[in-house]
Amino acid sequence: MRRYNDDQRAMLRRILALVREAFPTATWVELETTDQNMGHSFWLTDVEFADGTNATDTTAGEQRLEVLQEVCYDDLYDLLWNGVVGEDKHGYASVPVLSAVQSTDQSA
Repeated sequence: MRRYNDDQRAMLRRILALVREAFPTATWVELETTDQNMGHSFWLTDVEFADGTNATDTTAGEQRLEVLQEVCYDDLYDLLWNGVVGEDKHGYASVPVLSAVQSTDQSA
């Protein structure tokens, strides 16, 4: 069970690190489950920045978010529900970017 949780955490950390790379001032990532019948898989729906704006506020930000969704697709697809993402009963989650990236740096 521990290995399973470690794998899930590693996937989420990779996603958050790529978000931070694409959006250096990102503070939060918005994720949403894709299909209530699957039990896994998320979409990257938005990124919030330190100044309170969001990636979806601009066309350029939306385009970068779409590219990031494709880059992270395998990990997003393999993330399981009711696990490390912490989504609510409607399938939405806000995940802090910086804490996950810092924990990755500390474990290296």
